[in-house]
Amino acid sequence: MPAITLSGVVKNYAGGHAAVKDLDLTVPDGSFTCLLGPSGCGKTTTLRMIAGLEQPTRGEITVGDRVLDSVERGVYVPPEKRAMGLVFQNYALWPHLTVRGNTEFGLRMRKVPAAERAARAKEALEKVHVADCMDRYPSQLSGGQQQRVALARMLAVDPDVLLLDEPLSNLDARLRLEMRAELKRIHEETGATIVFVTHDQMEAMTMATHIAVMSGGELQQVAPPMEMYARPANRFVAEFVGSPPMNIVPAAGPEPGGLAGSLLRFAGKRGDMGAPGCAGCGPRRSGWRGRRARCRTPPGRRTPSSRPSCRPARAGRSSCASSAPGCSPSRTTTPRRAPATRCAAGPGPRTCTCSRRTAPVRRPGTRASLRSAGRPRERRAPGSSPGPSGSRVVSGRTLRRPRALLLDFGGVLVETSARPGWPAALAKEVHALLVRAGCRELDAAAVETDIKAGAAADKCWKDAMSRPYAPPEMTHAGFWCDYVAADWPAPARELVRAHASPLCKRMGELRQDRRVRPGIPELLDGAAALGVPCGVVSNALSGAVHRDHTEATGLAGKLAVEVYSDEAGVRKPNPEMVWIATRALGVRPEDAWYVGDNFDRDVVCGHRAGVGGTC
Repeated sequence: MPAITLSGVVKNYAGGHAAVKDLDLTVPDGSFTCLLGPSGCGKTTTLRMIAGLEQPTRGEITVGDRVLDSVERGVYVPPEKRAMGLVFQNYALWPHLTVRGNTEFGLRMRKVPAAERAARAKEALEKVHVADCMDRYPSQLSGGQQQRVALARMLAVDPDVLLLDEPLSNLDARLRLEMRAELKRIHEETGATIVFVTHDQMEAMTMATHIAVMSGGELQQVAPPMEMYARPANRFVAEFVGSPPMNIVPAAGPEPGGLAGSLLRFAGKRGDMGAPGCAGCGPRRSGWRGRRARCRTPPGRRTPSSRPSCRPARAGRSSCASSAPGCSPSRTTTPRRAPATRCAAGPGPRTCTCSRRTAPVRRPGTRASLRSAGRPRERRAPGSSPGPSGSRVVSGRTLRRPRALLLDFGGVLVETSARPGWPAALAKEVHALLVRAGCRELDAAAVETDIKAGAAADKCWKDAMSRPYAPPEMTHAGFWCDYVAADWPAPARELVRAHASPLCKRMGELRQDRRVRPGIPELLDGAAALGVPCGVVSNALSGAVHRDHTEATGLAGKLAVEVYSDEAGVRKPNPEMVWIATRALGVRPEDAWYVGDNFDRDVVCGHRAGVGGTC
């Protein structure tokens, strides 16, 4: 289906209330577009105008070259002729019809023959995994099952566009995760265009290919999720998207009232908002995400004038404009060093208010100077210059020599590939365990379906957990009891709870093939020859599987420490993962390098932990 285009759309209600104001929006063909915004911003009104349930006061709605709504041309296409399917927030199932009757309702209205109706309804119910409930009434279904039936009713008529009006808002947390995964699967299988209305930014960030943020009836920004997160178009988007919300710090600019330089982002990633600097230093880059800085002035010596002058900073950067005694630059989680520079606006780096990075001051007798005393002179690479102790400057960047090397497991230490048919193999073993214990209510097919749903919900949860600063890890019992066996009889659920860890290990063994990446043994041997210990820091549903693999391949003897998320109780990008490894190796985080294969988890985790380098 061609793209949906809304051009200059306005919707006014009686009394002069403007629900939508001059909206220009294009929904690409085959996209999963989320209309995101607070309550009352015009999301549902926009969706209803696309569906034909509301008519715009002014403007035009087109699908390709076909005009669906145009007040100026006097064109209006009724909803039943738009080839669109709509799922309401409250499901809107007929209480007197069975699941089969509700699913066939739209086909019956289109005069589809009975045999074809039955086949298409069964196919739609099988897509959403409720085919075994065809003869039940809505009152006999759970909230998640009712939602799936509403989706099946929409899919049965084979619409070109799926319109979803906050369909997950009435579900509990576990069902929301399951239905997110289900909607993503349906989108991938059908390739249909989906317009999804929500006020939950987590749903939008994890499911959508494009997000349209609205406020007060006006469109604020349209962009892919990560682009919107990293480069918000205005202050509203910057504060609305992101958890925790962005801190707003005023910054001086050359032009009064200028917005550039008014935003600083603190949540783990650097933004792209330019900000003017002080006189003589040129423009300043602001807008990174990190921890809030602390003023180190003793409480008894602080003055009212010194408090507001302290602002967030990173290691090696002047952070305090105050000259109060005892106030020194703060250290945060992402240390980066650069050559020493002087600012034209002030006498030295301690009194400058700009963001120009400065090299740390090394005083005689400090721990840093004592460490460097007595060391032999090091060879320097071509084009490099001497830097601080244990580092060298190459192409204007100061590189610190690592004293420990931390590696991710999958994608760095080993190459992984998914095994087809693993849910069926695991389901047979779980079913055999249930039968031996006398739990015969479930067959192998039902167990396999629940394992697939649990794995999909777990993946959706893990994607969502890459957003918080310090996410926890899912426990083995939590995975099996909350995601897989939530609807099982109590004896079966308690049985898998008791065997949760062995089952997670077996799932890890069946799910993937693992091969040591070429050159990894030589890398570990070379690091050992230089006296640099190596370790593994990785997210894992079962770290025991990874430990068995390192033992079998001989890598365990080359690794000084292995830290896995299920054993630590936290998962990347939680910096505690790196800190556990550096404590075990007896080095500081800034003396370690971390090598990963994912930005959201690995690079962000390394920056938050304050490692000396990430790649």
